Amino acid sequence: MRSLIVIPRFYNVFGANYDFPVGLGYILASLKTAGHETFVLNLNQDPAPVAELVEQALLEYRPAALLTGGLSPHFPRIKPILETARRISPSVTTICGGGIITAEPELMMEHLPLDVGVIGEGEATVAELAAALDSGSPLSGVDGVIYRDDSGKPVRSAARAAIKDIDAIPMPDYASLDLPAYFKSQAQNDGLIFNYTEQPRMVPLVGSRSCPYKCTFCFHPLGHKYRQRSIDSLMAESTLLVEQYGANFLMIQDELFSTRTNKERLVEFCDRVRSLGVKWGTSLRADSVDRDILAMCKASGCVFLSYGVESASNEILRSLKKKTTIEEIENALEATYDSKICLVGNIIFGDRRETPQTIQESVDWWLSHRKYLLRVSYIAPYPGSELYRHALQTGVIPDKAWLIPQYHSMRLNMTGMAHDEFFGLADKWAAHSYREVLIPAEITHVEETGNDPVKGPLHTLEAVCPHCGGHPAWTRLNQPWFSISFGHLTMACRECGQKFHTLPLPQELAIQQLLDRLDGKPFAVLHQEQEFNFPAKISTRLMRAATAVVSETPDTQVPPYLAERGHGRFTAAEALAGMDVRDVALPLENGVEPALPVIRRLSSLGLRVHPLICFPESRHAMATIKKAYGEARLAQARRYLAVARKQFPISEEMDLLSVRLGDAARAEQGYRDMTARWPEYDAGYLALARLFMAQGRLEEADRLLRLALVRLPGNQALAGLARETLAAQGAGRPAAVQAGAA
Repeated sequence: MRSLIVIPRFYNVFGANYDFPVGLGYILASLKTAGHETFVLNLNQDPAPVAELVEQALLEYRPAALLTGGLSPHFPRIKPILETARRISPSVTTICGGGIITAEPELMMEHLPLDVGVIGEGEATVAELAAALDSGSPLSGVDGVIYRDDSGKPVRSAARAAIKDIDAIPMPDYASLDLPAYFKSQAQNDGLIFNYTEQPRMVPLVGSRSCPYKCTFCFHPLGHKYRQRSIDSLMAESTLLVEQYGANFLMIQDELFSTRTNKERLVEFCDRVRSLGVKWGTSLRADSVDRDILAMCKASGCVFLSYGVESASNEILRSLKKKTTIEEIENALEATYDSKICLVGNIIFGDRRETPQTIQESVDWWLSHRKYLLRVSYIAPYPGSELYRHALQTGVIPDKAWLIPQYHSMRLNMTGMAHDEFFGLADKWAAHSYREVLIPAEITHVEETGNDPVKGPLHTLEAVCPHCGGHPAWTRLNQPWFSISFGHLTMACRECGQKFHTLPLPQELAIQQLLDRLDGKPFAVLHQEQEFNFPAKISTRLMRAATAVVSETPDTQVPPYLAERGHGRFTAAEALAGMDVRDVALPLENGVEPALPVIRRLSSLGLRVHPLICFPESRHAMATIKKAYGEARLAQARRYLAVARKQFPISEEMDLLSVRLGDAARAEQGYRDMTARWPEYDAGYLALARLFMAQGRLEEADRLLRLALVRLPGNQALAGLARETLAAQGAGRPAAVQAGAA
């Protein structure tokens, strides 16, 4: 059978690193091994609209079947693929698999334009399914599928038994998946696992399937039977990836790579992977490691381990069916930290037995172990999990279909607490985890050294690790897109593996430039009681270099983050003259205007004020810029926009503001970037066309709208603007209008 496998678009911004499609890689290899002609469309490698790319592939390859898949949160990324296939080639059989189908087969058949769903492991199923479709055999004879009968009603076939020998499954077809192109999407600051190599080439591997445990929040899309690949099989694939493709980081993405009853497997892997000379990471249970095991892991190249922490309350751990204790977890985390391996884990609030007391128990433990920088979030009842069934039974989820739009960001109260009480506590500590639980490194040097056409400016960064005192350095750090949401970056020390914080790289650069200008002269920092105050909390270099910290209320108590940097008390501004201090650095979160009275008072004392605009979040930046624009303070608005663009390089709102502020050239580039990043939305095309029209560039507007209407056929806003272009030209019928009419 002639098939087309479509890999959903997983990235948020074109060029960003995304989850490598290992599962679809296995499906691809299985179909090819069975002799079926199979093509691949990876939607992550081209920024054109999804519908346009799928249509082109369908017309080029003329497949009999289109296959795609993913997990439940990928619903909005999978649906447009299937809709386009149904619209362009109604005769093509649409097939979808993965956790999204396995968790809720009938629900997905109802809400996706789907002919066949693959339930559970798909390798053997798709090979048999392709043969049945080829021969016209009834699909009832293919185990592990859900399909539509003659009336269109979804019908399940018999369940498929788990694959016993997973060594026998063909390894993913890395050549067809274009692994080298995937490597190009990776940069040094795309996540903790990328911090360890100058040119990261990370590839995920699967070393086992399912999990022997039954945690209430987990769903095992590959079945309930835990199976492990032999180390021979795993090493054969690892060797291929290193020798043929140049991989330098192996991320074993198992639910559980090794168990406490089979530690020999982990020992053997450590013994053998060492010869490849690569870094690696995986997920382990806290009760399956000890200091000897961790020493072997470290010696073999392990730099990253993920643990399921979840709660510091043994009562909640029992309710979650974790079958571990906080004492075991604490021992594992301490041993991993001492072994100089980066560790990650989550505290998740919201189990059905959660109370204010158990939340506080977890918070107290978390705050006393802040050196691990564990993340705090909500528990999510993913489809297929025990908690999901509980939430349906209790009415927390009123209807299965109601939850579909929330798959990617579930925020539900399954506790016995009132909503206000639960969300008040959970929101408070989730925010506290990134505003207050900070471990800043001392930055000794930062420099912008180049530019990547996709990743943007690249930086050299040198630091002193707050954990080990080492001096890690990086030469190709990018400003990652996900820093749009936060006012700081989390990085891992290359020497001890532990996590610390820096300011966004443009802010670190601005601080260094200020220190260079001052050239060793004594200066003070004005401390203000602000919501975030990240520069004072994070910039160890700025605060240690300061001679004094000025406060408008000098008799108040100094916060711990200042005391730790040698500032035991505040200084009144009037006292600076006697300290031979003439310069004051002023970190600002919301622009200059709110601080003008303070700036005027400091200036009246003969002090030189150096504002450092450091927006803690993109929403603060936008609010400040819009306020300045609304009050006709255009020069300030432009300055704020220039600062914000460096810190938050991907922002549609900032592109739009560029036009309002009269920066037409920057706005045009911004709109062109927007159409490249979000080609499936009309906002960029409309804005750029209006800009062309305002500048009298009517032919360019017409060409742009023609292209846009090919990509977004039937879009009324684009067609309406095309008609305006026609009226402005005064004669003729531009092709854009013809396309719109068609």
